Amino acid sequence: MDNQRTLFVDDIASLTGLIVKVDDNRDGIAEAALTITTDFELLPLAAAFGPEVNPWTQIYLPPRVKRSYWWELIEVTAIFGWPAIPAAIARATYQLTGILRLQSPRATSQIPEAIASALGMSPTAQKIVDELMGVYAKPVWAFS
Repeated sequence: MDNQRTLFVDDIASLTGLIVKVDDNRDGIAEAALTITTDFELLPLAAAFGPEVNPWTQIYLPPRVKRSYWWELIEVTAIFGWPAIPAAIARATYQLTGILRLQSPRATSQIPEAIASALGMSPTAQKIVDELMGVYAKPVWAFS
């Protein structure tokens, strides 16, 4: 895949209401709407399929589109986020709630004032959070 033809975007949850516009005449207004599958593709291609649906994270101009719009103003209107709460997040929420409310055999013997200290006091809770972060966290890119 050619990174010069790929726009990385926030998680897109749905095709409903998705509008991608570009400034094709360089007047500072994005007025030309692009058509999905004709002018661009959403990646990953299998995001909406499988046992757990995922968001789309990239807008890609395939080689058949001769012009690259990425040097111009781009406006993306969409429903951002995840299409559904991942099952692993729901399970972890139940487990962490049990730990924090002392309704679980894995709970600590006291209720701390802040959730950060609660997670620090319970190795099991910290392991749950670490595993989720390994799967669902997105890297934050910093440019200088």
